[in-house]
Amino acid sequence: MINNADVSNLIAKTICDRIIQAHRNNEAFRVYITVPLLAAMEGDIQSTEYHILLTMLHFLYSSLSRGSYSLIGHLKDAGVENPFKYLCITSLRTYEELAGKLVSELIYVHAKYMIIDDLHVIIGSANINDRSLVGDRDSELAFCISDTEFVKSKMNGKEYWAGKHAIEMRKRCMKEHLGLLPGMRTRLNDVDEIDVDDPVSESFFHLWCKIADRNTQIFEDVFNVLPTDKVKTFAELKQWSEKTPLSIMDPNSAKESLKNLSGNLVKFSLDFLENENLNPVNYPSTPMGYLPTSLFV
Repeated sequence: MINNADVSNLIAKTICDRIIQAHRNNEAFRVYITVPLLAAMEGDIQSTEYHILLTMLHFLYSSLSRGSYSLIGHLKDAGVENPFKYLCITSLRTYEELAGKLVSELIYVHAKYMIIDDLHVIIGSANINDRSLVGDRDSELAFCISDTEFVKSKMNGKEYWAGKHAIEMRKRCMKEHLGLLPGMRTRLNDVDEIDVDDPVSESFFHLWCKIADRNTQIFEDVFNVLPTDKVKTFAELKQWSEKTPLSIMDPNSAKESLKNLSGNLVKFSLDFLENENLNPVNYPSTPMGYLPTSLFV
């Protein structure tokens, strides 16, 4: 959260300031963020009872997209009418057939790393929260790799000398998420045409977001997955959870739909339960209602 008394780290503010700079200077600039669809906490996301998963979503939404302290809220206040021209927030999901039944589950994003300009890589144990970053709470370890060997590449269509390690790491991750690696089940026949060399280009950025949108729609159609932007209230959550998914009603049609997946990239749901106030202070009868904010941020 930006300029919030409860938060000290400047990660979101730094991203926000750089996007504002790009917007004002008419620069091509992209930020790719991949986060878990849900926190690794106990709870049933189908339940309309308040639980810890909703608490974690509240603080994540407050950081990313909801309210005046959020990244997207700050960008819009600064005149960036369409933050998603610069920013794409995604997650990962997969499916399997177990005991003859189609099932889906999120892929939990546990890695903490950042690749900057195909030159530098930061890898460590720290989460993006004050518990990890202020320096006197959780014990963390990280290191920064700055390449000294370079290979010819592209940035926004122009020749660019990229770090050998950084670009290979980024391309390997992006290829996996898009279903481009050999032997991947969720791999379309035409994906060989996707060029991951230039992450700043309009064509690649648009394609990345488009594949995430398409995969999300397929998973929602087949499995009625949660979270989803189609559920904005607890009443809608109840209705959505009671629907019989296509994977059960018509497994053969479901399997045909799943053939159109490309990789495991999906949208991070920014609108899930957006018409409900998920702040734990509104649920004083729950344990989350009396725990300090510092525990979560």
